Amino acid sequence: MYFAVSNSTNDLEFDFPYKGGSTLSIIVRNMNKENDVMLQISKGQFGSSYSQKVKIKFDDGKIESYSFSDAADGSSNYIFLENSKSLIAKLKAAKHLKIEAPFFQAGRQVAEFDVSGFEWPH
Repeated sequence: MYFAVSNSTNDLEFDFPYKGGSTLSIIVRNMNKENDVMLQISKGQFGSSYSQKVKIKFDDGKIESYSFSDAADGSSNYIFLENSKSLIAKLKAAKHLKIEAPFFQAGRQVAEFDVSGFEWPH
């Protein structure tokens, strides 16, 4: 199993009980020879995947929408993004990334990432 992780350069703020700043992480995982792209919030919960999308902006490109699914084990602090092959290719080429995601009882918030130098040989 292989992982690559990038943490947001800004903190997201939520109300109690997650108050105090949360970090969003984008994680690329290779497990059983398949790649996945997931998001993890350090403190908080994602909103339901039902009819919602994550919006991503690579560098100065246009904003793109990605569907996601909830974690199979019911964890509310992880979501799995669809189209991982395309996402990984764009991550390799990008220097900066903005991700807007829905959070439970906290609306949509934007996290920023420095992904310059991201490598994924898997």
